[in-house]
Amino acid sequence: MALIGSSWQNFDSTQNLKVSNSTMSGSVAGMVFAGDVLYLARTQTVSSVDTGYITAAAFSTSMTTQPQGLALSISTASYQGTSVGKALWVAVDATPKDRLIKLTESGGTWSADTDFGSDSTKNGSAEMPDGNITGVTYLGDDGLYVVGGSDTQNPTLYQLNPTNGAVLDTYNLCDMMGGGGPMGGGGMGGGAMDMCGRPAGGLANNGSDRLIVFSSSENSFFFYNTSGQLQDNNPMGQGGGDAIDFIQSDSTYWTANDTEIQLWMNPGGDVFNIFPSDEYNMGAPNGSLDNIQGFVVCPSASVQGTSYACTEKDLF
Repeated sequence: MALIGSSWQNFDSTQNLKVSNSTMSGSVAGMVFAGDVLYLARTQTVSSVDTGYITAAAFSTSMTTQPQGLALSISTASYQGTSVGKALWVAVDATPKDRLIKLTESGGTWSADTDFGSDSTKNGSAEMPDGNITGVTYLGDDGLYVVGGSDTQNPTLYQLNPTNGAVLDTYNLCDMMGGGGPMGGGGMGGGAMDMCGRPAGGLANNGSDRLIVFSSSENSFFFYNTSGQLQDNNPMGQGGGDAIDFIQSDSTYWTANDTEIQLWMNPGGDVFNIFPSDEYNMGAPNGSLDNIQGFVVCPSASVQGTSYACTEKDLF
């Protein structure tokens, strides 16, 4: 069975029909939907006799615990006048599309916020618009942004409503006219190199008006405005990573690739003056972390009741 895209010119996906988790045999003569349930009229040869069946099937969603991106909103966070609050936002691998989980903290324990979700049953997660989402970031009244998509070589930026996970806007980051711009129309960004052929590894923001995408295949920073238009980029050759965050107070960038966390200095704030500094190995023998897919810098924290700034480099 094939899913046909809205353009009616290409297949979005194909799936084998299954009965009791086994590939269905025989032939389908007709089918009809009743809500989310698909009814099939089919024939199947049983003991050399063609036998007719009516089979009911449902499209199911499966979700893993494999994280692909991480973002943080602080306790005073709100969106368009609605309180969002302190939360960890975790992008996880799921089928047919990835999902975004909202975790809230109580008594030192993080659990799914069951008031969040865009599905008919709110379970603390919302279906995202595509698979292969690789990064997520929270930016105040602009809401949530996620990056990635099924076309991994030409990533897409999605803007989401943080109160229910609904899609607000979609931006194609592979744009020969300068990057960004809503789907169907080119944006005139300020940069000269878009993300065509450059998979997105992670997503962050500068706290005000810039989204920062780090490539998974090379050490390249791409800077977009909140409308998905490319403003600047800084390609630096081989490398890449799967996570990124930015500390506003000292203008440092942090990226992760497998077990390695890399600090990037940026004195003066010029994007062409970003250079690698210290590197931290979180794997053996120093620790037991590997395959890091996302992290965020805590904007405020406390030790024994004493608050200190996020320049202490606390990470989730």
